[in-house]
Amino acid sequence: MRFNVKNTGSVDGTDIVPVYVKQPVSDKVTPPQRLVAFAHVTVKAGQSRTVDLRFKASALGETAGDIDASAPPTVQSGKYLLHLNKNTTTPYDVELSAEFRVS
Repeated sequence: MRFNVKNTGSVDGTDIVPVYVKQPVSDKVTPPQRLVAFAHVTVKAGQSRTVDLRFKASALGETAGDIDASAPPTVQSGKYLLHLNKNTTTPYDVELSAEFRVS
């Protein structure tokens, strides 16, 4: 995914921009959202920066629910929602979102 980060402050800044994914409908019990990628971004005061962030499909994999995670992770087909959040301290403060499907 590609997104812009803008520093609206008067000093140079660095932040971590997290990307979470959730699957609204699933055959398995899944967490409300999972961190699949993040970007450590430094932007000079008053400037913007374009960030390209990729993650492997295997980041969507889940185990069969066993406690020790000994089963191999599998990626379920269906609709997924990606959420790019403002920062790591507010995981439900969605700044940008996108939907995609896995077949």
